[in-house]
Order: sequence, then structure tokens, then C-alpha cells
Amino acid sequence: VVVLFVRLSFWGIFAGLVLLVQTSAVIAGDRAENRELYLLSLRVAALHDAGDQRGALSLAKVLVQKTKQTYGRSHPQYAMALSNLALAHELSNEPENAERLYLEAVEVVEATLGPNAPLMGSVLNNMAAAVFTQCRLAEAERIYVRALKVLSQNLKPMHRDIRAAKNNLRKIRSLLRPDFQRASVRGSKPDRRTADRQPTKRIALPPTCASS
Repeated sequence: VVVLFVRLSFWGIFAGLVLLVQTSAVIAGDRAENRELYLLSLRVAALHDAGDQRGALSLAKVLVQKTKQTYGRSHPQYAMALSNLALAHELSNEPENAERLYLEAVEVVEATLGPNAPLMGSVLNNMAAAVFTQCRLAEAERIYVRALKVLSQNLKPMHRDIRAAKNNLRKIRSLLRPDFQRASVRGSKPDRRTADRQPTKRIALPPTCASS
């Protein structure tokens, strides 16, 4: 599975969202529908990159339907398509819809690849951002912890996904526990290569939390 990384900030938090491109569909065979899924996923990625989130959302829905028709619901490719649709909802400021789709993707990945598959770490990392947007900080922290655990089992320690997940944990914990400021994840010493440029500046809550 090849991944294309989309980076953005959610009100001061580095989300490290992952857009999954279905290149493995092409590897699986040369059938026309596999090629079509691959091209569709590339088009979704291109629309995200161009800032056309509504267009990406519309096409991501088509990708989910076509992937379901080709592979059924119990296949990693379907989980990838669900995650991409969830990301499109997330970038369209629809975190509730995104979370629902991420949860479904998690169930599919767990049933087909297992709870510690690399894909699981990517889906959980994205889902944590959607939960954070809904002001459920403690829950987002727990999901980031699980994502980091899975990513650490599959990636090298200095991989950018692991660094992003650690930074997200630090930032959320600075909200939950104000004295956390420069504390490290899992008791290790702070890493200057992964630390925030302004570590003493506290992350702000999402605007949606202002009235909650």
C-alpha cells in the first residue's frame, strides 16, 4: 500500500492526516475495475491538493461505492476507500460523519488485517483528529496513544508519522494537563527534532469548543 500524505493544521494541532491511494488494486491484477479504482483515488488526491474539498468528497463517495462493488465490504481496499471518504468529510468540516466512517474502517481493518496492521495506525491517527475537533480531548488522546503504538510496531522511530503522532499527543496533553507543556511522550526526553517551534505556547481549543 502506498500512501500520499496531506498535511494541515487543525486549530494549532498538527493532524498528520493520511490519504490512502489504492495502488495495491493495480498490483492485484489488470482488470479494468482495478485500474479504475486506482485512477479514481488519484483524482480524489488531486482534488484535495487543489483545495476542492467538495469535489473530493463527491468523488470519494463514488470511490467507496465502486470499491464495495468490486471487493465487497470485507476487504482492506474497502477500508481504505472508507478512510478516504472520512478524510474528505473531515476536511469539509464534518467531523461527525468522518468519525462514523473511520469507525467502520477500523472494524474492517481489524477483521481483515488484524489490530496491529500499518493501515490501522493511519486510520486511527485520522480518527483522533476528528474526535479532537468535536472537543472530546481525553478520547482523542486515547486514540492517538493507540495509533502511536501501532505505528511504532510498523515504522522506524524517526518516521514522520510517528513524530506527528507524538507531537499530537504532547499538544492534546497540554490542554488536558496545563503543566504538561514540555513533557515528553512515554517518559522519554523531549526530542528537538520533533518538538514544536514554540513549545511554550499552548495549543488553542477548536473554535467549535468555545460554546461547549
